[in-house]
Amino acid sequence: MTSLKRSQSNPAEFVVVASTRRCNASCFDCYAKKCNLDLPLSVIDKNVSPYLRGKEATSVGGEMSMHPEWCGILQSMLSRSPKSLDLFTNGRLFQVADGAFWDMAANGKLKIVYSFDRHHVNGLARTKGSEGWLERAICAIKEQWASGSRVGFVISSTRFGDKGEPEVEEKIHALCAKHGVMIGLSPAENEVSWESAFRWAKERVVRLISPLDRRYFVIGNKNAPPKGEALEFLVCKGGMGYPFSLKETVVRAMDENYNSAKYGFIPSVLETGLLPEGTKESSSRCISIRRFTGTPKKDMPSTFPSTQIFVDADGGVYTCPATFRTKPSEFNVKEKPLSKIAKELLA
Repeated sequence: MTSLKRSQSNPAEFVVVASTRRCNASCFDCYAKKCNLDLPLSVIDKNVSPYLRGKEATSVGGEMSMHPEWCGILQSMLSRSPKSLDLFTNGRLFQVADGAFWDMAANGKLKIVYSFDRHHVNGLARTKGSEGWLERAICAIKEQWASGSRVGFVISSTRFGDKGEPEVEEKIHALCAKHGVMIGLSPAENEVSWESAFRWAKERVVRLISPLDRRYFVIGNKNAPPKGEALEFLVCKGGMGYPFSLKETVVRAMDENYNSAKYGFIPSVLETGLLPEGTKESSSRCISIRRFTGTPKKDMPSTFPSTQIFVDADGGVYTCPATFRTKPSEFNVKEKPLSKIAKELLA
């Protein structure tokens, strides 16, 4: 996974920077060859960061937090006013982030993307204490939000097949319920998130909140007593800007034919009511869960389209994030600014 964006129409507007190939994990499906290779801050600050103004940028690795100058690189990128900056991590970031990092992330331009699925968990199996990283991350984000920070948080993974990974979904939802953190739901998100919400309602209580409608619905299984903590979902606007009605969500939840086939039970409305006056939608105060199907393997040609500018840790520049595995680039940010390279590369 190199970006949350999979279908860009203008590659020049989406920039992915892999500043290091250092990594503390050994994921079997990783597109990158792990080694101690870093793109220096001096090169990024001079030849890469200036191009990011107004662009949607992504910082990846390896594990970016293992770069000796990782915090300085993020500061350099953010200082050039990108439209947004997504920072990918396998969880290590939350073990090393200090007050200076959180201050830098507070203005809402930075979104932390936690890669969490079966192959990431297995890849970190030999890393002591990593089994508790996800919970620590959720607690850290909750604490930052409580202090007024607008840092974004996404839990992202690649699903192996169309059915998803129920054990992964269950762990994420259980931790969010335990610590009282809302999960955002939107038509722009993968349908797996909606399925997980309704599946949870078979044994737990689910609270759907829609500031757009100023209403909330509590759904569950009226034929079984609830187990454990309730889980809250914030119904957000769609990615195209169109509102999504909570009523439509509940109608779908009550669809007997759909749900009996999908989940083996029909959720019931246990409670409904109005939200307090002045309640506003706040997508920066809920966790977004993103799921994608498929990722290119080490020994297979890339299946990514040429839809972004990708800067590798050796300075090479590509329009496909996996091409560097097969041939070196004729363009390098160690030799000229990315602004000039982009014009030639995309001509």
